[in-house]
Amino acid sequence: MCGLRFIMGPVRLEILLFILAAYGAWAEATEEEEDDTERLPSKCEVCKLLSMELQEELSRTGRSREVLELGQVLDTGKRKRHVPYSLSETRLEEALENLCERILDYNVHAERKGSLRYAKGQSQTMATLKGLVQKGVKVDLGIPLELWDEPSVEVTFLKKQCETMLEEFEDVVGDWYFHHQEQPLQHFLCERHVLPASETGKCKGRAPPLASQLFPALTLRLFSSHSTQLVYGKLGLERRRSVMGRRRQMTKRRKKKR
Repeated sequence: MCGLRFIMGPVRLEILLFILAAYGAWAEATEEEEDDTERLPSKCEVCKLLSMELQEELSRTGRSREVLELGQVLDTGKRKRHVPYSLSETRLEEALENLCERILDYNVHAERKGSLRYAKGQSQTMATLKGLVQKGVKVDLGIPLELWDEPSVEVTFLKKQCETMLEEFEDVVGDWYFHHQEQPLQHFLCERHVLPASETGKCKGRAPPLASQLFPALTLRLFSSHSTQLVYGKLGLERRRSVMGRRRQMTKRRKKKR
């Protein structure tokens, strides 16, 4: 049963059914992983989220009727220029400020495929695990409970790549803002400038469903008066390193590249 092993005595039926349902949801989300490599966001996924965040922020401020006064009145007698905020460079600068920082609000939704893997809000997997904890199940992910909601390795990488991409294509974003807003930013930035021609077709739809999980090998223990114990085994892709251990390895890799 996909590496699931039961060592148990009597247990309340509703809790058992809940745990079996949780396992089913988890198992359906997993696929065989190539070796033991990290599932890191692709350039397509980074560009998609960058574009979506920027357009969302611009749409929020686009209805402002504020008018900015630009320039200085000196002895030249020239008047200040009046520029609608909605068309101003100031609006773009404010939208770009902390844009990549907001990427940390995303979570990995391991139960989803492709670029849908990254979204705001709690993942179904995490909600299920927290539900188990509330029902008295001991869930061991290799990290303390208070760190469960910390940004994962994938999301942290996503944020760093967002910053790199924004720095590299800042002029392209500015060109789109002032001259090409009739086009979706994802098309203008990602498909025309960021990605090579061989990858643009793949980026238009969902990214390939690469399987990887947020967590290392998962162990669940339900303690009752009969010491009932349930152990999740391999679950299709067993991770023996803790999340903290993986972060340390990622840091070492980046230092070596430098």
